[in-house]
Amino acid sequence: MSGGKVSRFKPLNPDEAWGRLVQASKHIQVLQRLSDAEVQRSFEAVDTLKKVQPSGKIKRYKEFLYDVLRHGRQYVLLCAMGLGQARVLTTTNGGRAELLGIIKANKGNPDIDHPALRPLAIEYQIPESVTGLFILSVHDVASG
Repeated sequence: MSGGKVSRFKPLNPDEAWGRLVQASKHIQVLQRLSDAEVQRSFEAVDTLKKVQPSGKIKRYKEFLYDVLRHGRQYVLLCAMGLGQARVLTTTNGGRAELLGIIKANKGNPDIDHPALRPLAIEYQIPESVTGLFILSVHDVASG
């Protein structure tokens, strides 16, 4: 038996992940609020985005959130709510890239981009853009 920690989540394919984001958006449309667990995941996402030099899994989660943020803060909120760090990290790199493509293709789609999302994203202090956020790259490590 290996000593590594095993995730309790099975890897999501991009369509399953997209379905979870649509479900999270519908939840917001009806309730106009986040559950306590969703609030916690949202704060964790914001903290992750603001970390200067994360490593390992946290770095991969930050890179994903950073890429999502380029499409809008409301999508970061949905990813935090519907997926969370553990599910994002159990998804393959290719799956995360494909999910980003689905998000990009559906910008403005009312199934996912409900007007109630933006005020909640602001309330939970999700950055408006990637401007001012530090993303660590291999070049930063080599030169610093």
